Amino acid sequence: MIKRIYILLALSLSTVSAASTPSQKKDVIFLWDLHHVLLKPKGRIRALKHYPHKKKALRNTNLRRKFLKYSLVSRFKEVSSEKFLELGDRYNNPYFKEMILTASLAQEPMKKTVAILEELKEKGYTHHVGSNMGITTFNTITDEQKHPQFAPLFKSFDLNKSHVVTRKTDVVKKPNPKFFENYLEKNNLDPETTRIIFIDDRKKNVKAANSVGLEGVRFKNATQLRRDLADMGIDISR
Repeated sequence: MIKRIYILLALSLSTVSAASTPSQKKDVIFLWDLHHVLLKPKGRIRALKHYPHKKKALRNTNLRRKFLKYSLVSRFKEVSSEKFLELGDRYNNPYFKEMILTASLAQEPMKKTVAILEELKEKGYTHHVGSNMGITTFNTITDEQKHPQFAPLFKSFDLNKSHVVTRKTDVVKKPNPKFFENYLEKNNLDPETTRIIFIDDRKKNVKAANSVGLEGVRFKNATQLRRDLADMGIDISR
């Protein structure tokens, strides 16, 4: 009788233990913002200043005025690189487009955060990009042959399932909840069955992700990110 009680107790404890185990790695997806989380600007003004065909890029007066207007707006509100590149198409100016891409690529990986990404990748977690970066810049920066300096960062991602700004007009970008809805629809994902953890440095973007069922971590620094992920039951060292 006592032996039977011990067996039942052991089975009960194992059931509780299984129920409290964190989500399996295959059921967890990390959705990462890029700017100021994994990448930081470096030398953008210098890149524009030293672009060799700057006069040709800005030879059209109307294009130049639009460029200045968008640049001023971008100081207070995020403007997608696709919006700038559209000007190059509108005024048929390939030099302008090249100049904008040159400035957009003037960034460097944030080593401590990239180390977290790589550690999670080694542990078997899946990673997607969720950024307001324009699709043209994204396709360029992830081209390993042209820009090998970014390859160590993007090798950890499933780029085909990542989500960035793809349109030049009627742009849907964070913090619009539709951005995250489009990402879920694109990959046939349901937050009810797949745990999706979104990491972004902007509070309003994290709130928008929460509104459609994603978990969110507001990024401040690598130390804080490690601590928050560990507190969420993610297999990572503090």
